[in-house]
Amino acid sequence: DWPLSRKFGVDTDTALEILEYANNLGLIPYGITFHVGSQCNNLRNWFIAVKLSAELWEKARAKGLKLQMLNIGGGLPVRYNYEALSIEDIAYYVKGLMRKYFPVQPYELQIEPGRGIVGDQGLMITRVIGKATRGEENWIYIDTGVFNGLAEALGGIRYPFYIEREGKLKEWTIGGISCDSMDVVAKNVFLPEPQIGDFLYILSTGAYTTVYASNFNGFPRPEVVPF
Repeated sequence: DWPLSRKFGVDTDTALEILEYANNLGLIPYGITFHVGSQCNNLRNWFIAVKLSAELWEKARAKGLKLQMLNIGGGLPVRYNYEALSIEDIAYYVKGLMRKYFPVQPYELQIEPGRGIVGDQGLMITRVIGKATRGEENWIYIDTGVFNGLAEALGGIRYPFYIEREGKLKEWTIGGISCDSMDVVAKNVFLPEPQIGDFLYILSTGAYTTVYASNFNGFPRPEVVPF
């Protein structure tokens, strides 16, 4: 969901030049790192990255550079409220790619699983502080927002929501606590009718939430409570 190549990274020819440049400076070119993009749900990204890395590895070897490490980065996705690749499926697929494209395995293989490990380990507990009907939209306002830990909602992450009520589901827009018009946590969320004061639980908030949080508009960052 978040490609990184527009801002970071180089093509394989430039990477080879960098490795040679480092070697000429007396440094030891140690390895190659790639990243398939955060919250990656497409196995083809790993196919392309491993294949290109193997080509670069062989070009470096032909230049007398003995690389030792391959870092396959992160990108392992969290399910949120849509289906996502499992860590097991990605691991099985990448192992097959490594056997095919790296007949001589790197001495060291690294991975940066990040979101894939911690995403489901967090639960954000918020409280409903207001309700409104604006045109044809039903709004819930909660006591946190995109500036207090839910910044990735602006980039398209759709968190699962839960409220301890039963009844007919209605469609809601969930607004954050600040006066900023961008502070909208989610749209098209189906929940039973909440009441002011109810707790609204936001699931899968273990990754890229509190680390993004600020005290924007004077509202405090969420308190982190280990459990």
